[in-house]
Amino acid sequence: MNVCIAERHLHFRGHSGGETAALVVRVFAPFLLKEGDVSFQFSPGTAGCIVRIEGLPQKLEETTYGADSVQAVELAVRGIDPWLRRLSKSYDIFFDTGDPYFED
Repeated sequence: MNVCIAERHLHFRGHSGGETAALVVRVFAPFLLKEGDVSFQFSPGTAGCIVRIEGLPQKLEETTYGADSVQAVELAVRGIDPWLRRLSKSYDIFFDTGDPYFED
């Protein structure tokens, strides 16, 4: 049902070292909200967009909502780096090249 429209392939490992493992960030196609989908009031045209991070021990998925499908995707994508920054408190995150995702 959900179609992946964008993904980023990374690697991670715990701060204590060890082997790196694959980490994939996926953005799924936006969807229009229907009555009963959420517990808040919304206007016609309001959309959601799911971002999922796969590969970590815990399941991580977040739905972002926008006034329309473009805004839902925009807000979802904007939220990826802050989410990965929070995860970097527990994990070292790398590009496929081995370069660190965050410079600091």
